[in-house]
Amino acid sequence: MSGWIKMPKAMAKYFPKDRAFSKIEAAFSVLLDENNEQRVSILGYAKLWGWNRKRVRAFLDSFGAQILYPVSTKTRQKQWGKVSFKEDSEGGQKSGQKRDRKPKNRGQINLIDSNNLPGKRDRKQENGGQKRDRRGDTSIRKKKKNREYSRDSVPFRLAEMLLNAIQKRRAKFKKPDLQKWSRDVDLMIANDQRDPEEVTKVLQWCQEDPFWRNNILSTAKLRKQFDVLALQMEGDRTGNGSAKPTYHGEWL
Repeated sequence: MSGWIKMPKAMAKYFPKDRAFSKIEAAFSVLLDENNEQRVSILGYAKLWGWNRKRVRAFLDSFGAQILYPVSTKTRQKQWGKVSFKEDSEGGQKSGQKRDRKPKNRGQINLIDSNNLPGKRDRKQENGGQKRDRRGDTSIRKKKKNREYSRDSVPFRLAEMLLNAIQKRRAKFKKPDLQKWSRDVDLMIANDQRDPEEVTKVLQWCQEDPFWRNNILSTAKLRKQFDVLALQMEGDRTGNGSAKPTYHGEWL
């Protein structure tokens, strides 16, 4: 990167809400927080991005970003800080460039609101023994809305496929929330890295298997037992299993 990118807070609504962030999305999240001087933490980013804390630290360090805390983390763990870029990093201020910052900061990040300082009192006593939960400190604090899946989306079609297979055996089967079922399928594909074609094959196989068809009655159960089902399906195809249901048709 060269120079700085100005990002309004409204950009946060375009971040993913039901899957892990990509690296570019995580980078824009950091820039958004730095632009707007948001309170952040390693744990907060880990929760927002769907990463672990070790990966968050390595990512921030990879392009010269760091979180400056009011007090050393060796002294106090439960606290928040603000994003800063190292001077010699790609995201930081380069030689000969002047960063457009608010005049009151003169190019520096104001870490602590002076109105909240306890005067000359020992700052170790500042919180009176109280600890702050950092998990909510990030650029997005409002409750995330669940994604709506259209009828022609892959997750919805797979969820509907499972429901139709069950209803063929019992027409009075209580109709579930297909949006919730679709969300479980989406998590299988996005988070668990399941191939949609394989999901379809496993779904159809388990609904033909005498044992599994009455045990897999939701997409959540399909997701939980996926590896067991896939292994048994492959075993049946190679002659190592008991039943041999036949997969037929295209995957969707």
